Amino acid sequence: MSIFRKAKFEDFIIIAVRSGLSMTTETNAILVPLIERHEPTHWELQNPDGYLIGFRSNSDSGHSKADALLRSIQDLIDTNPDFKAFSVGQSEGQVTVEFDLKGKVTFPPVGAVVNEAIKKCRT
Repeated sequence: MSIFRKAKFEDFIIIAVRSGLSMTTETNAILVPLIERHEPTHWELQNPDGYLIGFRSNSDSGHSKADALLRSIQDLIDTNPDFKAFSVGQSEGQVTVEFDLKGKVTFPPVGAVVNEAIKKCRT
């Protein structure tokens, strides 16, 4: 028996963070614990310059966690010179994602919502 379910559509809030190629060991040491503290449904480092973070948006807790993380990242960008080249974008809607039987993401969210969040970083 496979532990994988088929990919399905799910409502997600996607936060994309881009570093403008200024990502360092020091910025990672700050950003990774910050991301993990907000308990996203899924997050991944996207080399060479960013992170993709997803929260299920079917509950108030998903929205509040995503909003809190977005504010925290924006505060870093606004106040810490090491993050001055970073940008953040957010989008919400249906993505294609796959979960295992325990609800852990086995294939990351993909779709127009992800692309929109990344695009918002670059504008």
